[in-house]
Amino acid sequence: MTKSNLLEQLTDGIKSFSEEDQALIQQAYQLSETKHAGQKRASGEEYIIHPINVALNLLSLGGDRDMIIAGLSTVYPKSWKSENKFTAESINVSFMIPVDSYKKTERSVKYALLFLIIPFIALLISEIFSKVRIHPIQYCLIGFADVIFYLLLLSISEHWPFDLTYLICAVSVCLATLFYAVAIFGSRKWGGLLSAVQFISYIFLYGTLQAEDYALLIGSIGLFAVVVLLMFITRKIDWYELDKKDKAE
Repeated sequence: MTKSNLLEQLTDGIKSFSEEDQALIQQAYQLSETKHAGQKRASGEEYIIHPINVALNLLSLGGDRDMIIAGLSTVYPKSWKSENKFTAESINVSFMIPVDSYKKTERSVKYALLFLIIPFIALLISEIFSKVRIHPIQYCLIGFADVIFYLLLLSISEHWPFDLTYLICAVSVCLATLFYAVAIFGSRKWGGLLSAVQFISYIFLYGTLQAEDYALLIGSIGLFAVVVLLMFITRKIDWYELDKKDKAE
């Protein structure tokens, strides 16, 4: 079927459309014909016949104006025969963000166990050195604050930038821990120390989230550093003596 016959079918098919839609479809066809001028398919027929056929098929399937315009806008054919030099059009490319807010939150949850253990260990060490008994419920409340951090991070980052959200959540949880720990120990020193440990752990977690290729390496080195630090701090603690005191009490 010739191009003229196909165009006639397309013109008749879009008569039910509004005049504005018909005008837009005509503009799309004119643009397509300009871009495909001189191009031929492997069969030897003009390439413009292909987008017209696509538009007719979409029209027969009940396609609307946008679908038909999309069918006509096949500016880049897979192959053609042309004596004219082909000049590539400018293309707008949108790259996928490797690590978005959801991905960062997902990765932060994967490290959650490690960063939940660190405050508990810091609280235990503070209890030993300060000689202030901490009730298991108080441990749990501080743990709940750390858990809620990840929920806040996910929910708020849906509306605000991830970096700002992370800062707000980290500061909020650390402040809550600071005031609660000061009340528990009756000392700003131990409360500030516990809150500082928690804040440093959040900074380390943030740095790990920003890294892509080196995230596992950074996490492993950080975990090793924490273990070494704990070994150094507790090197003079007599754990058996502590156990005896607990039984005596």
